[in-house]
Amino acid sequence: MDEDLDIEGGEGTDVSLTELIEDALILAVQAMAGACFGKVDAYDTAKDRVSITPLVPLTVAGEVIAAPKFPEVPVAWPRLGDMSLKFPLLPGAFMRLDVLGHDHSGWVVSGTEGVPPTNERRFSLSDLVAVPLVPSPLSAPPDPTSYDAAWAVLFGQLKVGSSAATKAVALHQDTCPAAALMATWMGQVETICNGVVPLGVAPLSTTFATTSIATVTATSTKLKAE
Repeated sequence: MDEDLDIEGGEGTDVSLTELIEDALILAVQAMAGACFGKVDAYDTAKDRVSITPLVPLTVAGEVIAAPKFPEVPVAWPRLGDMSLKFPLLPGAFMRLDVLGHDHSGWVVSGTEGVPPTNERRFSLSDLVAVPLVPSPLSAPPDPTSYDAAWAVLFGQLKVGSSAATKAVALHQDTCPAAALMATWMGQVETICNGVVPLGVAPLSTTFATTSIATVTATSTKLKAE
């Protein structure tokens, strides 16, 4: 199968069948898409779909193919059951586009398992999943002091429960407005009681106030919950 193929009618370069097959395979591989980086044009929070443009075009047989814009790409947020972790996806944010091995359009549209592919395409830009969040290669690395060797660190403003969360989370040693009032009131009680039974009140108001149960004034500016 390695014999030269003559081009009938005259001039031309003799090419072996092996070379023809190799060239065809190279072109086929070049035409296949793989994971790439893209930039967000718009994000639909209700559908969890992102409109995105790849950052780098394809090159096939020396020809540069302009990267098209892709609408309605599913976003692969970390999710398990009713639990999910999401971040703001603003225009200009970078994401990784993962190309699936074959046609997944039936499942993406209907959510039904076992839907057969509508065609036999492989590694096509028609089958994408967007994975957040990829920084620019030229962006400055995060401040190393923001990381902890033993603890996971979350950055930015966070809401726990749902997007409707509005109440700030209390931090250690946040103030309790009732503490001073409790101390005043207990001081009056002590005066009266100790006048009847000396040293009969314990603990004293100054001790009780520091462990009192009351409304706390939360000071958290980065974490809200419901």
